[in-house]
Amino acid sequence: MRSFHLATVTDEDLLQQLQGGVADALAVLFDRHYRQVFSVARRILRDSGEAEDLMQEVFLDIYRDVDKYDPARGSVKNWILGYASHRSINRWKYLKLRGHYDERLE
Repeated sequence: MRSFHLATVTDEDLLQQLQGGVADALAVLFDRHYRQVFSVARRILRDSGEAEDLMQEVFLDIYRDVDKYDPARGSVKNWILGYASHRSINRWKYLKLRGHYDERLE
């Protein structure tokens, strides 16, 4: 399936394409959801640079963990945003332990 056809399919179909080895499907998912993933990460991390890094990591993880998606548990969009939320919280805890937020208050 060519990438211009991928833009017209559902998120669930894009995940199936990813499972089948069509890497272009990730680019379409990214285009559809990167703003929301960034927004979640930015809201939690309160740092645009960290949020941008985390956003990229989330989509790489989606690519690696595409087999973990369970349609019975919700939509692809909710799965991606849940992934972003959990990763952002973990990153926030990591940064807080290392004083990242203390330095910003000074």
